[in-house]
Amino acid sequence: MNEFCHICLCPITVDFQLADLLMLPVDYHLCKTCQKIFELPNQEEMQAGKYSLKQSVLVEHKGLFTYNKYTRNYLSQLNTYGDCAAALPAAQSLKHFLQPMVSNAGQGNICLVPIPKRADIVHACGFELMECLLGMAGFMPSLFLQAGENGAEQGNFETDNLPAGRQFLFCGQMHAQVILVDDIYQSGATMLQARKLCEKNQCKVLQTVSIFR
Repeated sequence: MNEFCHICLCPITVDFQLADLLMLPVDYHLCKTCQKIFELPNQEEMQAGKYSLKQSVLVEHKGLFTYNKYTRNYLSQLNTYGDCAAALPAAQSLKHFLQPMVSNAGQGNICLVPIPKRADIVHACGFELMECLLGMAGFMPSLFLQAGENGAEQGNFETDNLPAGRQFLFCGQMHAQVILVDDIYQSGATMLQARKLCEKNQCKVLQTVSIFR
């Protein structure tokens, strides 16, 4: 059956078994190159990802797919052009993972909190990627965290002291149950900082999740 790849638009022959393996419905078809974007992590990667390389703290983080060179180009495509068709596989994978957790507790009881990008990145592309992906997945994102500007008043912000000067302002509700969601998890420093800020405001962090790591 001939179709077109949702990401690069090249003609393909659909492999239904692979679509199932990638947790994607069969109408989200990918060519062989774009399939490499969604490479499942192996057990060693999953165990190593539990620890923040910066502070050696157990964080129990879940990365859905392995970050690689194909992933880097894919995220650049999403952040630069806001390609909705290309974003569907990532959104569907988020839905597949998060839906059981949300359904078991009822969506009103769990807040899905996206990690915000720096203000200059959002200004350049015109949208917040993770906020959009959660919306495409059928969820209502809870915007508990706001990205701060470099040079903002330190009294209002928590900073993770990254080279880029990432700062977050907490503007959510206290005592909430939250799942923190990001596009990519590398050293774990940004996710750990967001988690600490939520917990400081008496939120219970049930899980941290990224599409890639």
